[in-house]
Amino acid sequence: PERYRSAFSEAFLSWNRKFQASIGRDMFEFEFLEKNDSRFDLIIAGDIRYNVIEWDLVNLAGYGGLGPSIANQFTGETFDANVLIQGPMIETIYKKWFDVSDKIKELKSLGSNQLAEELKVNFTRELNNKIAKAAGIKHAIRLGKTLSFHISSEDQRNHDPLYEPLNFDTIPEGYTYDSYMEGYFIDMLAHELGHNIGLRHNFRGNLASDDSMKLGSVSRSIMEYLSGKFRHLDRLGDYDSMAISYGYAGVKPTHSDWYCTDEDKADARNPKNSAECSSSDATSDPFSYFEGQLDKSIGLLVGKDSTDEPIWKISDLQRQLTESLEGISNYVISAPFTFESWTNFQGKLDRPNDAFLIPQYVLNRLSSKVCSANFDRIVESKNSDKAKKQTLDNIIALQKFVKTLGQAYKVPLNIFTNDQFPCLADK
Repeated sequence: PERYRSAFSEAFLSWNRKFQASIGRDMFEFEFLEKNDSRFDLIIAGDIRYNVIEWDLVNLAGYGGLGPSIANQFTGETFDANVLIQGPMIETIYKKWFDVSDKIKELKSLGSNQLAEELKVNFTRELNNKIAKAAGIKHAIRLGKTLSFHISSEDQRNHDPLYEPLNFDTIPEGYTYDSYMEGYFIDMLAHELGHNIGLRHNFRGNLASDDSMKLGSVSRSIMEYLSGKFRHLDRLGDYDSMAISYGYAGVKPTHSDWYCTDEDKADARNPKNSAECSSSDATSDPFSYFEGQLDKSIGLLVGKDSTDEPIWKISDLQRQLTESLEGISNYVISAPFTFESWTNFQGKLDRPNDAFLIPQYVLNRLSSKVCSANFDRIVESKNSDKAKKQTLDNIIALQKFVKTLGQAYKVPLNIFTNDQFPCLADK
């Protein structure tokens, strides 16, 4: 669409500037194909003769953007590359986000905080249902009875997420819908073009953030995953320059600790992977980020700043709770194996600088949130028996959720014990 052509052009040009600095020439040439062009019906994504960016008008999928390519399996040379963008779906979601955020601000200015909260949770539920529906679409293509084709559009490693729901409570300060989407699409297309030229996701990019929230400050790599609060600020960074200089000019990388990708992420099954490798974090301090996300989720569940009945339910916050709880827990199981490679945990607040002390430190902090001593006081502060019951039900549901999630961690290390988490004992 005409309204995003400047953003798409900048994505191409930003890569060309990197390649000029690295190999002395541009990587990309591009043109916009008009509907009255005689080639319009001929040039389509998937035809190996063409490299195409497609603004999908019909296709419904769980990703925001996708950057598949076809390469020579022996030399790595890219034969064909495409970028698929869920344009109408993205616009629907983000326009609604801005509209809802404006209404929330208006309601809060009038003192209608409960109505504002209802609007926020209903919007989240609507989005969760929309994404779940799109993500549930799966296909299988086979040749004969034995040969299954790989469908890159359904490979999670290629997906650029549509949105991160927890950050959809407020829009970034100082942005209009148009100015935000300009940055959003520069980031999206530059990210997908990165896949086209051979780059993988890089989930250590945000560790270089200076936390200033200035343009280009949120990550050292465009290949990072960042939520709606940050992604419009992401641009090509130092890692991206280093990566293409290595891949296209043979210049040896100077920083081997700037990168990790999908199979390097820590989880309950891979405790020897670094806790600092996560696709769900942001800022230069992932541990604090996960703690903040967990605090925010729990605050919504108990209606921390209100005497009214909480509106949010566990079902509204499953993804946020899972990501924050797992992100924190991974520091416990990963510390004995990977602490020496961590770059952004040490030296902050009261954190220990010893791999053997970190697990207990993290567990103490996690337990203080899940089994909070303030829960009884919050329940009693509610203004009706119904509100008290709903708050208590949410607390019990939270603790059951944590106990269930903890089952996955019993194999590497049983960290959710009754001694450490007494509130989970009878759940």
